[in-house]
Amino acid sequence: MPTDFLPILDALRGLKSSGPHGFEGLVRDALEVVCGHRLHLVKSGPQKGKDIFGEEREGLPRIAVEAKKFEARTHLALDEMKEKLREAAEADAIDTWGIALSKEMVEPDWSEIVDLASELGITPIALDWRDAPGTMPVLAALVAVAFEV
Repeated sequence: MPTDFLPILDALRGLKSSGPHGFEGLVRDALEVVCGHRLHLVKSGPQKGKDIFGEEREGLPRIAVEAKKFEARTHLALDEMKEKLREAAEADAIDTWGIALSKEMVEPDWSEIVDLASELGITPIALDWRDAPGTMPVLAALVAVAFEV
């Protein structure tokens, strides 16, 4: 893992998972700055495949984002993520479904998400923490650009 970014990853993992002052809130705030699009946190309880949801505005894509904060050894449950994508598609007319992760979205998991999203007519986006030498994790870039870290 690129060590230059470890302090950011440690800070992300130190946040609460949900709420306006947690991981979900940080992702929402950063995406609002970068996209210039008003986004809302979805309250706890049945969230229908999304933690963050974009306002419906003419000419802008309808965005839903699932935010997952993982510890280093936590495993991503692909079936759970696919179910969240299905739920989001069934609940609302969305154009884009994103997944924000504090770890890397690996293959073949990402390809399965892309295939399912394609079947549903949705564009998927991974805002993950890529663990490869010489790369900047997408999630680190999002936070850095949004807040000029």
